[in-house]
Amino acid sequence: MGRGGLTLTVAALTLVGGIGWALSAPVQSAPACGAITAFHATDGSITSVSVGNGPSGLAYDSALGMIYVANYGSDNVSQISDSTNTVVASVPVGAYPWGVVYDSQFSELFVSNSKSSNVSVVSDSSDTVVESVEGLVSPAGLAFDSRIGAVFVADLGSASVSIIEHGHHGLVVVNVSVGSIPIDIAFDSGMEEAFVTNFGSDNVSVISDSTFAVVATISVGTGPRGVAYDSAKGEVFVTDEDGENVSVVSDTTNTVIATIPVAGQPSSAAFDDHTGEVFVGDTGLNLVSVISDSSDTVVSKLPTGTAPIAVAVDSGKGELFVANLNSSNVSIIPITQPGTSSAGGGLLGLPGFEGYGVIGVSVAALVLVGVVASFWLHRRHPPRDAGTAGGPPTPP
Repeated sequence: MGRGGLTLTVAALTLVGGIGWALSAPVQSAPACGAITAFHATDGSITSVSVGNGPSGLAYDSALGMIYVANYGSDNVSQISDSTNTVVASVPVGAYPWGVVYDSQFSELFVSNSKSSNVSVVSDSSDTVVESVEGLVSPAGLAFDSRIGAVFVADLGSASVSIIEHGHHGLVVVNVSVGSIPIDIAFDSGMEEAFVTNFGSDNVSVISDSTFAVVATISVGTGPRGVAYDSAKGEVFVTDEDGENVSVVSDTTNTVIATIPVAGQPSSAAFDDHTGEVFVGDTGLNLVSVISDSSDTVVSKLPTGTAPIAVAVDSGKGELFVANLNSSNVSIIPITQPGTSSAGGGLLGLPGFEGYGVIGVSVAALVLVGVVASFWLHRRHPPRDAGTAGGPPTPP
């Protein structure tokens, strides 16, 4: 019996990456999606942009000023210009793309395709897939290590991390065993280590990029999922989705030094080095919690669409992009100086949201595998007793 009361036999379960995890589940419809609507805090203007179905992963391309959106429901990646907030390209990839990461050295994107069990390598100059890395089971979160030019991929289907050497696409250099159901990865450039959240074993594996070995295992809260590296303080922020908090880990001692209460289901995290804040997507309360890294407290909460599953900071424009899976939209939130107010005295004129403007992005016509809707309808929390055989936690 899963934590949310959904009973499934292991034999009936099949991993299909992030969202789909029980192919035998009854087919359900999900909310519609397809257009992005932007509300500019300065002038109230609205812009609509068509995108793919089910945005689930985000990455910022600093060279081109582009945001890439992995569309889980349409098996493609949308490229959004941050100067116009319009989609300028759509690239077909594998089945059920979960996450995406940008390689700043070779100007390429790596996209984890959770159902087709591979990683697509996309050139940002030609907007085409130039290579496919095979041999994974159910790839999920990714991180790029600029020091060695490698991509770390959390493979929740094999309880391991696959390290792909850039320059030899298609070659998985080494598979490193980690905890149960590894979901996401953040690379710590200061310590030259990758921090991997293991949702099923309630801990974080730390992998050295020089030895490709686990050098520490850190116990955190219940259901660790998202992770972000704070380069200013040398700390790693881990969202404990089932524990309703964020664990702050020192990368020098590899210990939890603070626990920040965050009600709901904190699922993703991103760090903004300009403001010294960590943005946490909360799929339970449909908002983004803003955490100050100086006080380790929540200083603001920003409303989003339904199930904000991924967050990414566009450092070039000073904006936060939020992928809202269940309402099939992406929110673009201009980040201003902390403590100052935008037009209207706060976010959409609401008290308690001072310091931020907002752009809402609405996406139309999402029909995913039936298990997506079944997941959200039948359980609030993912089963933790099924292990990798029982499928991954919340979509995707």
